Amino acid sequence: MCGLLFQAYLSEAHADVARKLQPAGYRNKKPSKRELKQMRDSCWAELTGHLSPGITGQAVPVFDAQQELACVMTTVTNLGLMKEPEDRWALFECAKQAARETGGSDRFAIE
Repeated sequence: MCGLLFQAYLSEAHADVARKLQPAGYRNKKPSKRELKQMRDSCWAELTGHLSPGITGQAVPVFDAQQELACVMTTVTNLGLMKEPEDRWALFECAKQAARETGGSDRFAIE
């Protein structure tokens, strides 16, 4: 999950190198340009069932003061245990708070 989001913000050359370094069982197919753009536009990536049935992985970027990717925050959620569908947005709010503290909030278009 976090690997997909890193690919959205890394150069294609860096993403290709990183993909080759992953263990074979963790290498995903290369995301499409549309998928990468969607992740960049939403500052969000989410997949269900890629780890195990009913399990959802979520990832959000955190940017530094130069608006460069500093890290990726991730969660793994069992959808059957989630109390409210909106609970998934708590991760996004945490990333926005971290971005405020690092000076990287421009990418989130937040005040």
